[in-house]
Amino acid sequence: RHYSTFLQQLNVLPENLITLGVTAASLKNKGISHVEELLENMTQAGGGVIFIDEAYQLAKGVSGESILDFILPICESLHGPYG
Repeated sequence: RHYSTFLQQLNVLPENLITLGVTAASLKNKGISHVEELLENMTQAGGGVIFIDEAYQLAKGVSGESILDFILPICESLHGPYG
């Protein structure tokens, strides 16, 4: 979250940005449908940043890997002034 504020102060990200913090464990427990819900909320709000605390945990286990397989293509295909 502090990094998001830092990027806003540098005018790399817009000031009205929505910042969400989640943990890798919560994403693994709630599944891809929760990730889809977070992304949809961000899209409806006009964009934002999702910080995944302890994201390295997503590399372990089938549920974490499936979340990474879902998120990474979306992140790689972002186009616009901030993505």
